[in-house]
Amino acid sequence: MLDRRDFIRTCSGLGLAGTLFPGVLWAQAQAQGAKKITKEMIENAAVIADVPIADDYKEMMLENLNGVGARAGGTGSDEEGFVHRTDGNVPGTVEKE
Repeated sequence: MLDRRDFIRTCSGLGLAGTLFPGVLWAQAQAQGAKKITKEMIENAAVIADVPIADDYKEMMLENLNGVGARAGGTGSDEEGFVHRTDGNVPGTVEKE
């Protein structure tokens, strides 16, 4: 199941929060009972919201919206939605050499 907070946060990070795109894409996913966003959903939502999106950007969006980007980047969220770091680094600290 997709988490709406993570979904909106990701769309904001992609610079799409000020468009109709997030709402259209979320409605599509909910109507289909989707557990993951597909490239076709992104393409359909982009057409409806009149937001042109390049193919390479769609791939990045898929990774981020489906959680792959968060896990690979060293952060993730648990079932309660708390974001945590998985790479062992503490934010705001400098590693000594």
